[in-house]
Amino acid sequence: MCAAVPSAPAAAQSPAPPVGVPDRVPPPAFSGGLLSDAFQGDKFGSEWFRTSHLEVDQGRGENGQNASWDLDGSFGPDFRRVHFRTEGELVEGAFEQAEFWVSYNHKVSTFWDLQVGYRYDQWPYKGSFGFVGFEGETPYFSEARGTLFVSHRGEVHARLREEYHFSLFPRLLVQPYWEVNFFAQEVSDPTTDAAIADFRNVQRACAGASDTNPVSLPGEPDEMFTDSAECLEHGHPHTEELGYFVEPGLGNVEVGIQPRYIITPNFSPYLDIRYEHKVGGSNLFEEHGLPTHNFLVSGGVRLMF
Repeated sequence: MCAAVPSAPAAAQSPAPPVGVPDRVPPPAFSGGLLSDAFQGDKFGSEWFRTSHLEVDQGRGENGQNASWDLDGSFGPDFRRVHFRTEGELVEGAFEQAEFWVSYNHKVSTFWDLQVGYRYDQWPYKGSFGFVGFEGETPYFSEARGTLFVSHRGEVHARLREEYHFSLFPRLLVQPYWEVNFFAQEVSDPTTDAAIADFRNVQRACAGASDTNPVSLPGEPDEMFTDSAECLEHGHPHTEELGYFVEPGLGNVEVGIQPRYIITPNFSPYLDIRYEHKVGGSNLFEEHGLPTHNFLVSGGVRLMF
């Protein structure tokens, strides 16, 4: 009698995927890194992207009500993009700062871009700048940007900024940041130049005022002063006209932190807490009784589109 040949065991069946979940996830169409994309043949640089975000906030600082905006975006293939940006600030309803940028970004490594572009400032005073710079990601959860500017008047200054990104909870992010500006020479607008000249004349006129040596201010020969402080206070000229002025070296410093809660990938409310300090030219502003630092707390929203 012939023995029965055992049948081969049935092949193991893979469990069916849950309803609504595909059983195969397609690979990403574009990895976004220079080194890996270099092997994609004629697809290299053919994928186009458009990314942008807008931040708007309002709050209060030591100098009064404050509002600001920051619009940042780019379009083009990952290897080379056109980048645009505008940022600005209002204090008590008056423009304090407004900048408009456009640049060509070229990827030079997996995480770093080289930038060449143009910047136009409407406030604190009108000016045009050409610039070169870099931006990218460091291994320590941060994004860094460094830019060298040359104005249409030949003035040179540099700006460094770094932002860190930490996730405390799945939807709660904390973003500390800092920014510094360096200037190669003294920079001021024409109105400020006139205000400085007038103020120096008042300083010279008020020097040495005393009971035995009364002095008068330029253009006011009939009013005499015997106290230098009173003379300076009375003769403070064009304080409201003192606009933009900075000395060579470190110009201003900004440090802050921004906790942000992600409601959806495209909508995140945030709280912005920052401190600003004007270093270069601070003595002149203090002499005019103008603030050289500001502590601000603002609330706003971040939109991705």
